[in-house]
Amino acid sequence: MDRGMATFYGWVRTTREVLLSHLEAMGGEAYRAPQDVLGGESLAERHRHVAGCYAVWLGRVALGDPDAVPLAGSPWPEPAAARSAFAQVDALVARFLDRFGDALDQTLERRWRGRTIEVTPRWLLAHPITHEFHHKGQIVVACRLSGAPAPDTDLVPPGGW
Repeated sequence: MDRGMATFYGWVRTTREVLLSHLEAMGGEAYRAPQDVLGGESLAERHRHVAGCYAVWLGRVALGDPDAVPLAGSPWPEPAAARSAFAQVDALVARFLDRFGDALDQTLERRWRGRTIEVTPRWLLAHPITHEFHHKGQIVVACRLSGAPAPDTDLVPPGGW
């Protein structure tokens, strides 16, 4: 298996943990509050969207599993719900890497929005990771504007800060 993407995803998980710990310290009310900078969405809704991206691209598109990460139901009430959902995402990534880890650069044909697209498993994993970091930046800005500045959430180096 190509361990490079597994290692990289490990760094993503470590970095995500920094943000989750900060959000837990803020509390559920702040996590659920609509944020103008997020177009009226809450931090919880934005976080749920991130997990959903992994579910769609890795579960549904790559693995053909429509129930890869169950995200239906009410918005996440507390950051602990995000932690639980991201544990499911982590398991999905592990399953994806078990399936495609030796063939990350093979071309796959998949259906997306009514048409056939050609992608590689490496792209299918890179997309939700970059998507997560885009939205993580938005969440950090929302925290700062609400008076709860987040710690540094750049990609944590392998040995930590």
